[in-house]
Amino acid sequence: MFTLKRLSNCHLDEVVEAWNLGFQGYFVNMETTTEKFLKRFVSEGLSPDLSIVVFNGNKPVGLLLNGIRELGGLERRHSHSSPLSTKRNRKDADK
Repeated sequence: MFTLKRLSNCHLDEVVEAWNLGFQGYFVNMETTTEKFLKRFVSEGLSPDLSIVVFNGNKPVGLLLNGIRELGGLERRHSHSSPLSTKRNRKDADK
């Protein structure tokens, strides 16, 4: 069963695992480390309270990363996501 948790309620190693599994086999190497992930997260203005980690049972399998930026004096929401980690998980998500 899939469950969703705010990124702020997850361990960072779970988040990085979801990222790396989600991009496994991607045509560009997107593998990251905790340090690189944190730098990217901060530089892109993402929010741990607005971001979601998807779990299949106890295993982190996907991310929806969200943030708010100011652009032209207005707040703009932006969203980044990674795919689910395996074909099996993608198949389960279709149900």
